[in-house]
Amino acid sequence: IRCEDMQDHAKTTDAFNFSQACPDENILYPCECIIDDWTNTLNLNCTMVDGEDELAQVFSSLPSLSFDFLIMHNNQNVKVLRAGVFGKVTFKKFSLTWGVLEEVEADALDGSKDIVTRMDFDMNHISIFPFETLKRFPNLTHLSLSWNSLSDFPRIYSQSLTDLWLIWNPMGNVPADAFTQLPSLSTVRLGHSELTSIEPG
Repeated sequence: IRCEDMQDHAKTTDAFNFSQACPDENILYPCECIIDDWTNTLNLNCTMVDGEDELAQVFSSLPSLSFDFLIMHNNQNVKVLRAGVFGKVTFKKFSLTWGVLEEVEADALDGSKDIVTRMDFDMNHISIFPFETLKRFPNLTHLSLSWNSLSDFPRIYSQSLTDLWLIWNPMGNVPADAFTQLPSLSTVRLGHSELTSIEPG
């Protein structure tokens, strides 16, 4: 058997498994299960939900499932990501961008705490985010809340976080101990965040 044939067979097998993993589209609607052959990922796009209640309804009927990405891009209806909204469904990456989110409630993301590696919440109106829960996310490496409404620099405790992006937030100042509980942090982006001071320490 040629190496190329084995690779083609593996791709076909993966695609078959992914197709079996997608729930019935009528159960998911208005969310959509997407098989990305290029990245070999199974993703869920919930851009078209019309509000918090419909988002909760979609996930309330789903069994235990795991997706690579949750995508909500340019959704103009969901303002609050409620605690427990995703039920038994977990994600490795969250990409909820260019929306009207104002609050992410405590425990809204906890169902994925053991597997999530990346969270992107850019271009929303978020002023409330459960930073205090991130210490329970052992594999989270990237967190971005750029272009939001965070008024205070967040207190974050994380052993795994390497990238923190908080561009364009009206935070005012950076406290002296801002990064003391982030031992793995290597990249911080704070541009255009109305910083008036960085406390020595």
